Amino acid sequence: MRRLLLLAIAVPIWSSPIQFNITFSYSSGGLTTVGGAPINEQWLATPAGLPVAPPTGSFSYDPDAQSDGWDLYAFSNFEVTWSGGVFEILNTFLYGAPSCADGLTGQAAFFNLLTNCPSATWQGVEDNDDGDSNFSFQEIDAGGTIAVYGEDRYGVYDYPAELSSGTFTAVDPSSAPEPGTWIAAMAGLAGLAGLRTIRRKAHGSTSR
Repeated sequence: MRRLLLLAIAVPIWSSPIQFNITFSYSSGGLTTVGGAPINEQWLATPAGLPVAPPTGSFSYDPDAQSDGWDLYAFSNFEVTWSGGVFEILNTFLYGAPSCADGLTGQAAFFNLLTNCPSATWQGVEDNDDGDSNFSFQEIDAGGTIAVYGEDRYGVYDYPAELSSGTFTAVDPSSAPEPGTWIAAMAGLAGLAGLRTIRRKAHGSTSR
């Protein structure tokens, strides 16, 4: 009984939704091209060959979320900031049985792509011709294709990096439980220690 109680209070307890922070690195691109940015209705030229900071991003995931009609209904606040643009990741694509889906479907498959797929990559694209600026997380193999993607929140924008890609990692928060979890665990341990002390005293008084 004591062992069961100890195990129960030692297991981290998570509240939903859970936030993930994404770190990015470049495999290609990451340098400015000849272009500019519309500031006060004027184009400011950008010299080519300058380094562009890697993207930053985050999202929250709620495995218990109910469908509301959006592709990524279990995800919220899913945004990527890169090279002057803010991309809202709202769309999904799943074809066949890619390894990154790991046999899963729906929201669980896309969550697996983002958190448990070393072969997945990101790609940022800027197209001046039609203003189709998008950012995606994807994996393509012989089994199929899986991806989540979105467009720049502000529409047409000329990004200095233009076209880049690389790898990413979504930080798993399970290695850093919420403070409340450890407080509850410590309280449980203190209670267990107190119970054992009381029992020892009771045993000593009866033995006399």
